[in-house]
Amino acid sequence: MPSLLACIAVLSGCGGGGGTSTTTTVSTPTPVTTPTACSLTAQTGGIASGALAQLNHYRNVTFAGASLSPLLFSADANLTTAAGNHANYLSLLVSPSANVDPRAHDEVSTNPCFTGTTVSARIAATGNTDSMVGEDFSETSIATSVVSNDATLAANAGASIVDGLFNAVYHRMSLLSNFTNAGIAWQKSANPNLPPTILTIDLSQHQANTYSNFITYPYSGQTDVLIDWLVDENPCPLGCSNTGALAGFPITIQTDGRALVISSFTVKSASGSVSGNVLTATAGTYAADANLANEHDRAAFVPLAPLSPNTTYTVTVVGTTGGVAFTQTWTFTTLPITAVQLTSTASTVAVGGTFDVTFSGGSQNYNSTSPLSWSSVNASGSSAVSLSYVQLASNSYRFTYNGNCTLSSGCPVTFTGTDSQGNIGKVQVTVSP
Repeated sequence: MPSLLACIAVLSGCGGGGGTSTTTTVSTPTPVTTPTACSLTAQTGGIASGALAQLNHYRNVTFAGASLSPLLFSADANLTTAAGNHANYLSLLVSPSANVDPRAHDEVSTNPCFTGTTVSARIAATGNTDSMVGEDFSETSIATSVVSNDATLAANAGASIVDGLFNAVYHRMSLLSNFTNAGIAWQKSANPNLPPTILTIDLSQHQANTYSNFITYPYSGQTDVLIDWLVDENPCPLGCSNTGALAGFPITIQTDGRALVISSFTVKSASGSVSGNVLTATAGTYAADANLANEHDRAAFVPLAPLSPNTTYTVTVVGTTGGVAFTQTWTFTTLPITAVQLTSTASTVAVGGTFDVTFSGGSQNYNSTSPLSWSSVNASGSSAVSLSYVQLASNSYRFTYNGNCTLSSGCPVTFTGTDSQGNIGKVQVTVSP
C-alpha cells in the first residue's frame, strides 16, 4: 500500500513530504501579500468532515484519558479557505525528479495559486486574527476523487488520512496541542511523480487553555494500542536512513504550553525495558531533538522495534514542568494479533464490474510497501486477467475487472494480503470470460 506522507508546521516551513512543528505566537502585523492567479477550487465535503470528526475523536478520548474535559476543534471558515488555498498551490508544483518532493509550507510568490509566503500570512489574509496558527498537510494515495462521491467512503477516507497523521510522532503532538479551531480542504495533484491527493489542515488558537494534567498517548488505561509504526515522517524521528523501517508505536507526553524538561523516559513490560529514542527539546539526560527546538512543551519515546502484542506496558516520565518536579506514570495495553481477514464485496464479477477488497485483523497496520497481491489462471495457465485499482482508505482498495479471462467457467483470482508483521490472509473472486 502506498505510504502516506505528511508535513506539519506552525509558523515554520518544511519540505520533502515531511515537516517540523514549531509553536509561535503572532505578535506583529503580518505583511499583506498579493495573490497570483488561480483557476482551482479546493474541495471539502465528506472527506474534510470525516477528517475533522476523526481529529475530534482522538482529542476526545485522549483528553478524557487524562481526566480532562475534551478540547475539541471547531470548524472555522477562514481556516478552511486558507487550507484550500495552500492545497491548490501544492497541487500544481512540479517535481524536478521522481525522488524530489517540492511541497512545503512556504510558498513562492511567482507560482500559481500563491496566497502568502508563510502559514501565518495565508491565514491572516483570510481575516483570521487568532494569536497562534499552524498547518499540517498530508500527501496520500487515497483516490479522493473517487471516494468523494460516496458519503460513507468519503468519511472513511478522511478518517484514514487522520489516522496516518496521528500515528506519526511529530504530527500527533501537533494535533494534540493547544489549538481550538480547524479548517480542512483537499485538492487533486497535477504532478504524476507525487501522491495524487493533498489534504491540508490549518489550525489556530482563539484563546489559551490551561490544564494541570499531562496529555499522553497512548493514554492511561488505553487498550488495543497498535504495536508498530511504519516510519514515514520528515523530519526523521529515527534518522532519515530509517525511513520506511518498522518501529514500535510512538508514545507521547505534552502539557498546555508549560516547558517540559525530561530527565528520564522509560517504557517497561513484564519482560523488561523497551529500547527506544527519546525526543525532547532540552538537552540533558537525552540529546536535544533539533526538530523540537521551538516545542518545549512536549516529548516522545519511539521504540526501535515493534511492541509485543497483548502486553501491558508501564511508562514513567520524570522531569520538570514549568520548573516544578514531576513523575508521571501510566499503563496501556497493546492489541492482540488476530488472523488477517480479506473480504470482497462480490464473489463473481463481470467484465467492467467493480468490487472492493478490504483488510481487517492482524496487526491493524497495512501501510507497507506491497500489502496486497493477486494471481489468476486462464486456459493456458498464465495470469492474464486484467485488473486496475484505486485506494479507498488505508485498508481498502476498489478493483475494476477489465477482461482477458479465457476460461468458459470463469477465472478465479486469489488476493493475498499481508499486514506489517507478515501475517497473511486470502480471498478469492471469480471473473467472467
